[in-house]
Amino acid sequence: MSEETFTEDVNNLAKKSDGTLALVILAVAVVVVIAVGIYMLKNRMFSSGADISWKQSSFTPPVERDEYIAAKEKLDVTKVSDLDELKKLLMRRAIQTIPLLLSLQNEGSSIDRLYKKGMLTDDMHFKVKELKAFVDKEFQDIQFEADDLMEGWGQHIWPQAMQFHQMIQKQAEAKVEEQRAVEEEKKKSKKAAKKQVSADEDAPSSDPVAPSSSASSATPAASSSASAPSSSSAAAGTSSASKKAARVPRVIRPVDPDEIKIQDAERMAQQLLEEEEREQKKSGSAKKGGKK
Repeated sequence: MSEETFTEDVNNLAKKSDGTLALVILAVAVVVVIAVGIYMLKNRMFSSGADISWKQSSFTPPVERDEYIAAKEKLDVTKVSDLDELKKLLMRRAIQTIPLLLSLQNEGSSIDRLYKKGMLTDDMHFKVKELKAFVDKEFQDIQFEADDLMEGWGQHIWPQAMQFHQMIQKQAEAKVEEQRAVEEEKKKSKKAAKKQVSADEDAPSSDPVAPSSSASSATPAASSSASAPSSSSAAAGTSSASKKAARVPRVIRPVDPDEIKIQDAERMAQQLLEEEEREQKKSGSAKKGGKK
């Protein structure tokens, strides 16, 4: 083999090896791209699953907002009864906004951090921003409506709504605890009844003892003798109480506007609690009817 032929064969082999190396590099690059694409697709599918659940439970404004707006168009604020009804509806609207406000205060910063780290999609972050904008506007609108119904009420309505929200929550928790205690008491009474039945079955039978006639005849006499001094003492107490009441002079207190506002708020809170209790009873009876 001549030197020229050997050189030509080496060059041809180098060209072939360069082409093979390029093909190998291209194949590896394609595999890497496919792997990255599959990973991103799976990650996208996972995050899109979260988006689907978010869209299914998308935010809708509370119905109390529309109820207040509709009632204000129909009712006359110059009438005391209509004004009280509007106050109650506005307070219910504020109370229903409290959970949204607390949720944004507790989770808003963490949601922003997750979005900056790329762990939340743009759609979810947009919905959170939309909810925040609604709550901010609702906060201002409710204050404005409160001042419109009663001057100076705007600066007090949100603290009152927070207080009523906590009262309703405590009442609901107390009812749950009470129901749990009733269920536990029922279980204990059933166990005690079963133990009593088993004890009665194991115990020997015996004849009942008849009560003595002397004890039964002595009871009415003792009760009649004991009732005489009690009636006389009650009469004496009544006469002394009436004399004391006659001696106490009547005190006329001046009317305090702040006290009137507090009384109105307390009366409104009681009405809201009663309505909440009625709604819970209705929902409970509906659930029982559905189970049947």
